[in-house]
Amino acid sequence: MIDAAPAQVVFDRALAPGLGAGTPGSDGGLDLAFGTPGPVGSTVTYRNAVHLPGEPAAGDLFTTIDLWFGPSGLALGPFTTMNLDADRVAIAPVATVPEPSTWALLGAGLAATGAAARRRARVGGRAV
Repeated sequence: MIDAAPAQVVFDRALAPGLGAGTPGSDGGLDLAFGTPGPVGSTVTYRNAVHLPGEPAAGDLFTTIDLWFGPSGLALGPFTTMNLDADRVAIAPVATVPEPSTWALLGAGLAATGAAARRRARVGGRAV
């Protein structure tokens, strides 16, 4: 895992066609890619989306990347390179929206609390 947030650095991704131009001034970004030959089965996951203050969130700036170098890890073998786009900027976190399951769990908890209070009131305030 590489967390660049403490250094005010962001990883700038390329947006898929049809998803817009991305953050103004980011020039389209560049997804992290391994040179050839690269680790077989490797993956890159971007996390912690951010945006520039005063700009709308475009979904192309992140502060954290998780790297997995495949089942063999970084075993000795041919040298590989990694290319990515990183920029030093002032960042603002992107507001997250709770998932529907979070709202459902909150609702169930409130309903159970209300039912318990109603039951307690019906039996004259005595614990059952």
